[in-house]
Amino acid sequence: MTTYSYTVSLTTGYSSIQQAINNIRAELESGEVVEEDIIISVLDGTYPAFRIPDGCLMPLMGSVFRLIIKSAGQYFPIIDFNRSDPSNVIGADIGGANPNITIEGLKFQFFAVGIRFNLNSHNPKVTKCIVSNCRNVGIYIDQCANSQVIQSIVTNGDYGIVARLCKNIALVHNTVFLNGSISTVNGQSVSAIWCQLANDYGNGLVVS
Repeated sequence: MTTYSYTVSLTTGYSSIQQAINNIRAELESGEVVEEDIIISVLDGTYPAFRIPDGCLMPLMGSVFRLIIKSAGQYFPIIDFNRSDPSNVIGADIGGANPNITIEGLKFQFFAVGIRFNLNSHNPKVTKCIVSNCRNVGIYIDQCANSQVIQSIVTNGDYGIVARLCKNIALVHNTVFLNGSISTVNGQSVSAIWCQLANDYGNGLVVS
């Protein structure tokens, strides 16, 4: 039986987002069918980084259902490098082929990369998040179709939002402020928004 609702808390239930993801992975690997959104609600507090392994959410490919990782209330749960294993330099590391993921209302800080979506993790959505003081990139999306970053704030680092070889991407009502204070070259950030569209091999433009 698929579990559709998880609560992450410092005191009860799952103590980290990673624990909830590990349970989701185990259930999906057993052949469970997903029939509604899977929601991880995170209570107020400071938590370690998390990673979704490559292909973990393949059962969602082509589905209308999503994995939603979100704040449980009117606050920003913090994902902090200083609470993480030192080898975890990415706050939310979404491995390849993990479609339909929403990250909502979380704060990521002090990583090399705040949030990263890897190859073919299509339909990603980052909304109402704060990503601060991540030295290399705040939000990085690599070769994912139909990507959205909405109403989020990114501060400091070399790059704010990077979208590489993405087909269809919407960056809407975001605030990106880079002052160079923690950049690789002190005082010199590179780009607030850096977008590279995927190649169009046909059917992308109709002329009549």
